[in-house]
Amino acid sequence: MLPRSSLTALVFFLGLLAITVAAVRPPLLRMVALYLVEKQFGVTIAVSSAVPHGLLEGIHLHQLQVRSAETLKNQAPLFTAEKLRVESGILGTFLQPSRPDLVSCDSMQLRLDFDSQGKLLTKLPKVKAAGGMGPRINIRDWQLVLAQRDRPDLVLGGLLCDLTPAGNGYIFRANLEDVRYGIWSVTGTMESQPPRLQLSLSSAKAFMNPKLLRDLPFVPSSVWSQVTLEGFGQVRLDLDIQPQATRHHLWLKASELDVNVPIAGIQAKKVSGYAEVAGRLIDLRHVKGECWGGQLVVPQSRLDFDKPFPVMTFHIGGDDLRLADLLRQQWAQGRPGLAKLALFAKGTAKGFLEMAITLTKPLPMVEVSGAGEAGLRGGIQIHWRVRTEGGRIHFEPALGPK
Repeated sequence: MLPRSSLTALVFFLGLLAITVAAVRPPLLRMVALYLVEKQFGVTIAVSSAVPHGLLEGIHLHQLQVRSAETLKNQAPLFTAEKLRVESGILGTFLQPSRPDLVSCDSMQLRLDFDSQGKLLTKLPKVKAAGGMGPRINIRDWQLVLAQRDRPDLVLGGLLCDLTPAGNGYIFRANLEDVRYGIWSVTGTMESQPPRLQLSLSSAKAFMNPKLLRDLPFVPSSVWSQVTLEGFGQVRLDLDIQPQATRHHLWLKASELDVNVPIAGIQAKKVSGYAEVAGRLIDLRHVKGECWGGQLVVPQSRLDFDKPFPVMTFHIGGDDLRLADLLRQQWAQGRPGLAKLALFAKGTAKGFLEMAITLTKPLPMVEVSGAGEAGLRGGIQIHWRVRTEGGRIHFEPALGPK
């Protein structure tokens, strides 16, 4: 017995439906057959025609729509196909239909609905099927819709998709072609025990901008409220969809990206490095780019939005940074010691900073420590240290000749 929420069971259901409907030729008996199938599998079915073409050419179902019996009529169907063909296999009896070897679909769409927390809302058919592998499935012109409440639908699609039976599920491969996202490869698995759909979407050169990233389902929009990315890079998005929860993992590798972290005053150009988004965490590693008039290096950084007040930690190194740009940042305003440095702001600095920003309200809390050197106007060279003490940032310069 396959579980109710198994996508593999949906595949078996479609094959059995094709055989059952086509085996009953008179329209009146076909209506009775559809009724029996609906009751047995807990679905409602609409099909314009079902035509057998012999054992070699298979059975064709036209304009097929399948909904769970618990789905309202005005809601989108779970599965639609312009044509579904059972292209090989020998017909069994009405009560004991044989499993086909190959099923082909044209213009297929599968829609899965989720609540705002990523829980799967879609009710799948209750299918009883014998053990063993399902048929091979070839799809031409496919579309997968992932619809999360309060978020724009993510619509993925391409020309060809192949599903190969494996154990209690399927392995599938497809290409995705999208005007917004570019060309991607899609791989994944569907398992029935336990019910699980895993998707991996990857692109060697995908375009990213703030709107596209905010529209991604499952990734909390708050993640992108403090970080914006724009440009091209290598991307991989993994989705692990199970009945009670959906987990996501997003990897980015960039060679020339624009990165903006407003709360830290970081507006970096031509950024290279790695970013990883898992749940409400963002990790940055080996990031380099142009910022504050010089070169900024972020060996490691974490943005944790899973806390009551999000925390952003940065390990920053820099060289040839303009002091005037540094001192204009929000975290530097009104800080003891830094105001004195502003008098000599025409100069550059290098060094490192370790910064933690807690997004408390109404104002964020900043903790910082670091050290380095700065060359000021008038030929003055200083060694500096900065630290947070008692909730205040203190700057400690040591003057000396250049």
